[in-house]
Amino acid sequence: MGLFPHLPIHVSEIRVTDIWCLLAIGAAWELLARLVLLVCKRPPSALVAQQTALTELQAQVEQSRKLGPSHFVQTSKLERQLLQAEKDVEAVLAERQKMVTTVEKQFVRNGNLLVTLIVFVLWYGVALVQVDDLPLGLGEYVPATVYTKAVLFPISYVGMGTKLSRWGIAEEVRHASIASLLVMWSAQVTVGKLFDSIDAYYLQQE
Repeated sequence: MGLFPHLPIHVSEIRVTDIWCLLAIGAAWELLARLVLLVCKRPPSALVAQQTALTELQAQVEQSRKLGPSHFVQTSKLERQLLQAEKDVEAVLAERQKMVTTVEKQFVRNGNLLVTLIVFVLWYGVALVQVDDLPLGLGEYVPATVYTKAVLFPISYVGMGTKLSRWGIAEEVRHASIASLLVMWSAQVTVGKLFDSIDAYYLQQE
């Protein structure tokens, strides 16, 4: 029974090769999309140099202010330089944010829709996993549809994704099956969560 006892699962059909292929597609696409976004979000050396110079200039302004009215001219000059440096950095940051937003919309979102459409068409109507009714004994059974919903909870009750992934599958086995899009999405979510963890770790280090 293993570490966690459970009823034996009777599977009438499982397409192992297709499952591995779809997991690879989902993981590869999510990895590519995240790497592209990472490259876009990573500040270039020129921007890092500007931010470093800005920090140093801020320190100079604070130091000059502490010297009092006798250094008013020098302080004013440094403040004007600081104001211009802040505007330059803000302009670069705004331009980079605009680029990231464009990449997210045109590459990531549209690319994700394209990959989803291709997978949906290629595996249309194919049940990758089909579960049978689970016997309880003495002629009693747990309907496969009930068990599948329980396993996939809460995603089986939220949104249109699960319903969309099963379009084309025969009605009599539709609700006891796992379809191609659900398998691909699971790989995408897993890779996405790993990247989120990595991002959170590096943000914490900073």
